[in-house]
Amino acid sequence: MNTNNKKTRFNWMKSRISVLVVFVSILMAPWSALAFTQDESVSSGEFIAMMANHQPGNPLFPSDHSQLSKEELYLGTVQNMSAKGFKVLDGKSFHDPLEINEFIQVSYAFAEGSPGKNLFEQKLFLKKAGIIDTADVGLTTAYDGKVYQTHQKETVVQSVKLATPIFMYDNIKTDLLAKATFTFDDKSALIMAEDSNINITKHIYDPDQDLRQTIVHLSKGAVRFVVTKGKARGSMFKVITPTATAGVRGTEFIVIVNPSDKRTTFLVTEGSIETMARLPGDKEAVPSMVYAGYYQSVLSNGKVTEVKKTPPGLLMAAMAKTQAPSNVWEQGNLSKKMARNKAQKLGWAKNAGKGKGIGFGKDMKAKVIQVANNIAVFHTKTLSN
Repeated sequence: MNTNNKKTRFNWMKSRISVLVVFVSILMAPWSALAFTQDESVSSGEFIAMMANHQPGNPLFPSDHSQLSKEELYLGTVQNMSAKGFKVLDGKSFHDPLEINEFIQVSYAFAEGSPGKNLFEQKLFLKKAGIIDTADVGLTTAYDGKVYQTHQKETVVQSVKLATPIFMYDNIKTDLLAKATFTFDDKSALIMAEDSNINITKHIYDPDQDLRQTIVHLSKGAVRFVVTKGKARGSMFKVITPTATAGVRGTEFIVIVNPSDKRTTFLVTEGSIETMARLPGDKEAVPSMVYAGYYQSVLSNGKVTEVKKTPPGLLMAAMAKTQAPSNVWEQGNLSKKMARNKAQKLGWAKNAGKGKGIGFGKDMKAKVIQVANNIAVFHTKTLSN
């Protein structure tokens, strides 16, 4: 199927502004405009029914779908999707709202993408096909705990969820005991530890030229960077802290900024980085090379320590602190008892499984994907794997 045909199949959404404001926002504007709530979003069944009206020949629909009720159409389509490896709607009822990450996955399936791809790869596929048109530079591929995002020139603080997009000039903070993984369009990733604060001031990616220019400011906390290689001339990935800078082409390293004295520590686990102290008056500092297995610290007065071999204890502590979160929601086929026990064990739910819904504790502001028979299903999986 060529790109124009794929794009045409989804253009019908643009004419449904009065009904699908949220989904038109996905196609026509940055995802920052999205606010998925139960009152605003389209249900899973409604979305499948509208897709059937505009893509009647799609092989994911039952062959006799024109003779079926909307509920029968939905069940048949979910079965066909599951049989082809797209299990995103397994366990969801007709009336359950379609979440942001589910919209990506369902749209990917209807665009005849290959099964087995992670969420980030699916989003790239849809962007390249012209099905979604967003100004974001990456998205949230895993998170655990409270993570907050503020866009440039905005004062509204938003909670980060799975598949939340990130934009140039975003300020992102993790709360205590929180972590998050963000993956850029070039497949570079950063893993934020708890109580960390970053600002993305530049991300330009041209896949045709293999050019990537990224600048991330880390004001406090710890972040692990996994950087892909930009082969084109002019490619760069730079991390800036209050006391130092680090430039890389493609490598994996950890940056830790002490919030009290702004001391910056660089630990390289793969490849190498070039570090440099930030001096007052934009004075030229002497660069240092830090290779895999070594570390270096830069103090607030511009003093740079020697590059030394990383002690095992320091490396283990830094790796543990910046370990990728594995606490990601996913639909599945767990029993109601298993789901309830899982939710209670993780402390995410109170009175789980009683009555018609799940009651959440005060610390749990994010919504849980509701599945058929009012079962809240939780799995652990890192989507970037």
